[in-house]
Amino acid sequence: MKLKLLNGRFLDKYTDLNNKPLNRHKALQNLSREHHEGLVFVLRLQKGLAKRAALKSMDAYCDWFWEYHLQPHFEMEEEHLFPKYGLHKKLIKKAINQHQNLKVFFLLSLNLMRISKRYTTY
Repeated sequence: MKLKLLNGRFLDKYTDLNNKPLNRHKALQNLSREHHEGLVFVLRLQKGLAKRAALKSMDAYCDWFWEYHLQPHFEMEEEHLFPKYGLHKKLIKKAINQHQNLKVFFLLSLNLMRISKRYTTY
């Protein structure tokens, strides 16, 4: 899914331009910012691909973002936030499933890049 920015807001096929951004409870504002950073991450990757940036640089950026942003964010949500709302709820299950899919994607990507580096350094 391609995301576009309009007046500082990310747009996708679900965006309703008549609605103002949600005001988050103070306790959730940091998590909301981290979600925004995730969207910025994807936009940067899209721009990097469009500009044919060096794959090594993009790979290093992905590794860094996974280790220092996504992993800690997922752990915080899964250990502290989700249990408070009930792990059986539909949206919580959906979020956990999305986390699992992203974990598999990043871990497979990291391992594939490490394997390919071994064979291309000779």
